[in-house]
Amino acid sequence: MKTLLILFTSLFITVELNAQCWKEIATENAFSAAIKTDSTLWTWGINTYGQLGNGTTANKTIPTLVDNNKNWGSIALGNEFMLGIKTDGTLWAWGRNDHGNLGLGTYTSTSIPIQVGTDTNWKKISVGYYHCLALKTDGTLWAWGLGWSGQLGNGTFNSTVDQPLQIGNETDWKDISAGRYHSMALKMDNTLWTWGENGNRQLGDGTAVWKNIPTKIGNDNDWQTINAGYDHSLALKLDKTLWAWGDNSSGKLGNSAPLFEIIPTQIGADNDWLTISGGNSCTMATKEDSTLWGWGGNGYGELGNGMSVNTYMPTQIGVEKNWMKISPGYYTTLSIKFDNSLWASGLNNYGQIGDGTTIDRDILTYINCDVVGINELINHDNIFSIFPNPSNQILNYTNTTNQNIDRITIIDITGKVLLEQKNINSQIDIYFLESGIYLLKILSEGKEYSIKFIRG
Repeated sequence: MKTLLILFTSLFITVELNAQCWKEIATENAFSAAIKTDSTLWTWGINTYGQLGNGTTANKTIPTLVDNNKNWGSIALGNEFMLGIKTDGTLWAWGRNDHGNLGLGTYTSTSIPIQVGTDTNWKKISVGYYHCLALKTDGTLWAWGLGWSGQLGNGTFNSTVDQPLQIGNETDWKDISAGRYHSMALKMDNTLWTWGENGNRQLGDGTAVWKNIPTKIGNDNDWQTINAGYDHSLALKLDKTLWAWGDNSSGKLGNSAPLFEIIPTQIGADNDWLTISGGNSCTMATKEDSTLWGWGGNGYGELGNGMSVNTYMPTQIGVEKNWMKISPGYYTTLSIKFDNSLWASGLNNYGQIGDGTTIDRDILTYINCDVVGINELINHDNIFSIFPNPSNQILNYTNTTNQNIDRITIIDITGKVLLEQKNINSQIDIYFLESGIYLLKILSEGKEYSIKFIRG
């Protein structure tokens, strides 16, 4: 084990061995993002409109650094665009901008983060399909982007707003959450407010009427946490009970209702719920004992329970009691444990899982943060190269200077040695490896070289 630790110290230089480094996560329509514990921002998945923010439109199947800044505080993902708040309270946006949803006063897309205005008191952001909600530290509510269903709350339908617009004059807003075309908010007095599209009764006011201004739901003043799914709404009360309403087409409300619930409806009798989050097809939650729960659509394995069958009531995922944060998106789910390790499951057609493949995952898959960019760190002189990469069975490597090779080793992303070989030839059979990211280590003339490769 001592030899292995020395190896990884030399490979990663300034990166800790097996560091569990993630603290914030978000996933949406075929792309994902996360902030590391050093406050750097990383993105992966589809990048057609530059939504990954790295200055290109190339897709990425592993987490990729957005920029060199170490002051990212929070993130929110929409349909092909993204927002972020830095630790200095500034707001930034990038990606698709057809509906003014970047808030830049234009309708031009951008592949790099651009600051929205000059204000430095942004506190929280939440993003729907093409509309954005935000809170400032003074308790004011702001919105911009597409408003065709009243989701901006500015008193109109069919409007488009290309810069942050204050909604009303109140300064007592506490929390916000944007669904696909509807919006939710809490006030300081713990009352619940909703507005926008209501065809699936996601506003919870007992009607199917769309609303274009924030509308109070009931008279309860004990709401603690809110979260808007695509067409359903979720909330926790101060007593830790779970409530849901709106669309239930895949069982994502968790109470086996046939179509939808028209008002907030308690789900089960448990009173130990801690966090709640709704995606396109499913709902994920954690309890006070840090167990992970999921229900609803599971056609791509987004619940992470090893199956692809819908679940119509809250169901525990695994037995571990160390889950901290959850983010279900468009058939893909990201989760973080208390050790800051990142796990993902579900649809992976554009690499939004982040494991270096485009293979769907129906179990929670570990996403390591240390192997990203390792080629540049440990093979900078390009003495060795490998092909094809990704590879399904045979990995070829070339030696440009005809150096003697003493040993080759294959190591997985957890640091486990999977193959060690001293009888050297130019091919390695990797059929026994599962799909994922690995390191090929080459010991040659007293020096160690390693190259990242992907088993497809």
